[in-house]
Amino acid sequence: VSGTVNGQLESSEPKLFRVLRAPDGTGAIVSNSTIEAGSTASQFDLLNGEISGFRPDGFAYDFNIEVVSFNITVSGQQTVPQGGKFITGLAEDYVRAASSGTILSFTEVKAIAWEGNNKDESFDYEILPFTIIKQ
Repeated sequence: VSGTVNGQLESSEPKLFRVLRAPDGTGAIVSNSTIEAGSTASQFDLLNGEISGFRPDGFAYDFNIEVVSFNITVSGQQTVPQGGKFITGLAEDYVRAASSGTILSFTEVKAIAWEGNNKDESFDYEILPFTIIKQ
C-alpha cells in the first residue's frame, strides 16, 4: 500500500489484505428522517423522500449508494417501474389513493455505489426487496 503523506510518497511493507464484496443493501426512504424497511411512513415522506440504501455495517470508510431504478407495487394495484429514486406518475397516484395501512413493495431496486468522492468509479449495486407501510 502506498500513499502521499505530507507531500511525500510513503509505502508500507507488503501485507496480506482481504477484500470483501459489498453485501446487498437494505432499502429505505430518506426524507426528513430515514424510514427503514418494514416501517410506516406518511404520504408526504413517501412522495417527497428518495428511495435509498443503507451503508453496509462494518464498512469503516465512505460508501455511497444511489438508486437508479426500482419497481413499486401499492397493494391491490399493478406494479409500476420507476426510473430514478423518486415515486412519480401512476405510482404516485396509487400512493395518494391508498388508505392508511396499505403495504408498498419495492422490488428490483437497482443502484450504483462508490467509495469516497469518486463517483466515476461507481459499480452496480443491488438493494434487497423491501416494504413500507403507508401511515
